[in-house]
Amino acid sequence: MLKLRTTRLALELSAVQARYSEAKEQLALLSAQASAAVAQNHQLSLELTRAKAETEFLQQNLEQQSARWQQAQQEQKSANETAQKEQERHWQERLQALKEEFAALAEKTLSARSSDLRAANQEQLALLLAPMADKITAFKAAVENKGEKDLELIAALNSHISSIQAETRRIGTEANDLARALRGDHKAQGNWGEMILEKILEQSGLLKEREYETQVTLRDANGRVLKNAEGRSLIADAVIYYPDRKAVVVDSKVSLVSLLDYQNASSDPQRTAAAQRFLQSVEQHTRSLSSKDYAGNLSNSSLDAVDFVIMFIPVDAAYTLLQQEKPGFWQEAFQKKVVIVNPHNLIPLLRLVQIAWQRSTALDNVREIISTAEEILSRLNAFLNEFDHIQDSLNRAQEAWTTAAGKLKDEKNKQSVIRSAQKMRALGASLPRAGKINPSWQVNQLQESSELDCSASTISPPVQ
Repeated sequence: MLKLRTTRLALELSAVQARYSEAKEQLALLSAQASAAVAQNHQLSLELTRAKAETEFLQQNLEQQSARWQQAQQEQKSANETAQKEQERHWQERLQALKEEFAALAEKTLSARSSDLRAANQEQLALLLAPMADKITAFKAAVENKGEKDLELIAALNSHISSIQAETRRIGTEANDLARALRGDHKAQGNWGEMILEKILEQSGLLKEREYETQVTLRDANGRVLKNAEGRSLIADAVIYYPDRKAVVVDSKVSLVSLLDYQNASSDPQRTAAAQRFLQSVEQHTRSLSSKDYAGNLSNSSLDAVDFVIMFIPVDAAYTLLQQEKPGFWQEAFQKKVVIVNPHNLIPLLRLVQIAWQRSTALDNVREIISTAEEILSRLNAFLNEFDHIQDSLNRAQEAWTTAAGKLKDEKNKQSVIRSAQKMRALGASLPRAGKINPSWQVNQLQESSELDCSASTISPPVQ
């Protein structure tokens, strides 16, 4: 009975030792994973810092490039005007030079002919007839040759001027055709503005359907189409989404007719009247957008809208004219919760939205890493608690083993069950045969708790 218990305790100790070794390996593995997670978290923090610095640098660079572009545009405009004036002055000077050359040639011709006639009157008619005929013939050939060259030059000049005028008329005709087409069709104007807006969105780097959408029919949380006060469906030209799911509506507005009238005006009163019509058109567009109350209507939908709407003017000349005629109009529009932009300041806005999405993605990754690290630490803490329980079980098993071994051998009195049995046999007692006892078995081997060496010899079972 005692032998079976001893054997069972040895097996339990071996199992406990195996669990201990496996626990040590898991602890080392989890410690390595925790260290890697901490290092990766630190690396991502550094990358986030670099991304913030890059964002600030790109913003400054964008502002500088925008200022340079505006300056270059102004310089190009001045250079074009100067070149046009210089070309007009050159042709005027050339025409004047030709007129003077023709006048001088005529005067010289008349003077030469008068001199010849006076000389002929002073000499004998017979002596002058032949030389006079030769001179007249040579003079006629020279005049005809000079006239032909001048006519060729004038013809080439007239042809060049005619071709320029024809090209100008063609361009003007095409521009007028486009203007008439857009004047007579407000739908075409709107489609053209929406096309420009969609092209800018496509080139901005934002992802369609995730970071922006075009021609969006707004719906409430139950999927019903939202309508304005007039009962019309609310359809936005574009909706730009921020990482926090906030949405901003962009609506394209074109005031092309009055702008063309302003550019084609032939007098200051006509230009002033066209500018007033243009301002009235822009003000009407602003009031229309403000009355649609996109932000208020979107609050009833699944989207969380910002408290303003962007009015996109696709024509730079229209935006420039608005700033020129009424510089403070954008403040009035902003009070109506309308922000006015043109292509050049819409592009930086879209770039900032793209950077915000990149930063949001990086922050999501950091949060995921932190969550994973917290999970690993939680599992590690649970393992350490379980490891403490294993250590307690090992200690109890060692104490039980020591107690059992002590019952077989009394170190204090130098007595043991085996020696007592041998002594009884030596005194003549009849005992059953037992297997050979291994004298190298020592109880103190069981007391090495740090190693938990289970290689101690056991008592051989009795021979059957």
